[in-house]
Amino acid sequence: MSAQQDSIHGGGTPSHTMRGGLHPPHTASAVDGSKYLQRTVKVPLEFVSDELWLSLRKLAFECSRYGNYQLNASYGKAKGWTVSSESASAYQELSGVLSSYVRDALTHGECVGIWRRLGKKILRGEQTLARFSADRALVCREKKGNGINVLRRDGGNFVIALTLQPKQYSRTELPVYMPALKRDTMLRELLDKFCAGELRVSKASIIFERPGRKIFCLLSYAKPKPEMVGGETAVLRWNESGELWLACNQRGLNLTEYFYRLWHKKIHFAGIQRRLRSCLGKSGKRRTLRRILLQQSYEEWADGPIKQLAAKIASWSREQDSGTILLTVPKDGEIPWARIISAIKNRCEADGLECAEQKPGEDLQKDWERIAGMLEAQRKLLSFGPPYQIAQPMQ
Repeated sequence: MSAQQDSIHGGGTPSHTMRGGLHPPHTASAVDGSKYLQRTVKVPLEFVSDELWLSLRKLAFECSRYGNYQLNASYGKAKGWTVSSESASAYQELSGVLSSYVRDALTHGECVGIWRRLGKKILRGEQTLARFSADRALVCREKKGNGINVLRRDGGNFVIALTLQPKQYSRTELPVYMPALKRDTMLRELLDKFCAGELRVSKASIIFERPGRKIFCLLSYAKPKPEMVGGETAVLRWNESGELWLACNQRGLNLTEYFYRLWHKKIHFAGIQRRLRSCLGKSGKRRTLRRILLQQSYEEWADGPIKQLAAKIASWSREQDSGTILLTVPKDGEIPWARIISAIKNRCEADGLECAEQKPGEDLQKDWERIAGMLEAQRKLLSFGPPYQIAQPMQ
């Protein structure tokens, strides 16, 4: 599989363009003209039985075969070739294997979307024809309240019920990994809203993590876009001494601990995993945490702290009645600044805030002189804590 194909179906380095990475929100208009934000959330699942895993795997192979067949037909039509009548009947041939919710998701969602995004590049020869991977081809579409349902069972456990096979088969129920919800309050609140019908799930994707038998589910949903908030401008600033500040309305918020955590974990990640690996066989309270950490890369681990930083910046800015956040941070460096900027923009758009980056050569000298004076006055009022300095804007 080529690098271009990996970028579609999740191989290679994680990024927001892949399934399972950070998904930037995009807006869509409803029939009544209201605006909605399209979002995707990753839901961890329990380990399923051998029989269910094999059944899901067979369905995934059928989906990849059908999706690749449709992409080949689209390519042939664009080239002016004669496409056999089998292309039109392939949808009906799989009616005994895949439900209409799955076939519609592949035909009208995945295949059409891929061809619209990449069709011109493929025809110009800039990119090879995309291919579906069985690890990420199993998708299901919601229609009129059917196809996808998030249910709550006895004991408070969540179950994702999908109609993957025709009516003569029972629905597939995938149990959610509940310990993950104790750590992720946002995910728990989302699942509660799905169960109550406050938010509607539009698409579900089953992702196989190989090697191994671990699977998870990506749920796509739409929520009303909040109205933009007006007011002052909050400035996020990182200086060369390693301090990260957010200032607005004569007040400042020190975010250096978030920067230090990302930086410290990055330079020591290999050593931490090496020490934990030597303790895997020992019993203790953190045995599960050790195993989870060993299965992650730094990029996967940093996803959580980056989202926490973006949520903190957006919530504090709203408390200060700020409608715009100005980012004056580098694009690269010792921590993944590009991912941080992307996460902050996504969070701002979801919360109704505007986010802008400092333009090259923009003069913020007066603003930073005011902010430095304000923070110096706050430091004099406090009798504890080390003194700090505000660096001048980077040229």
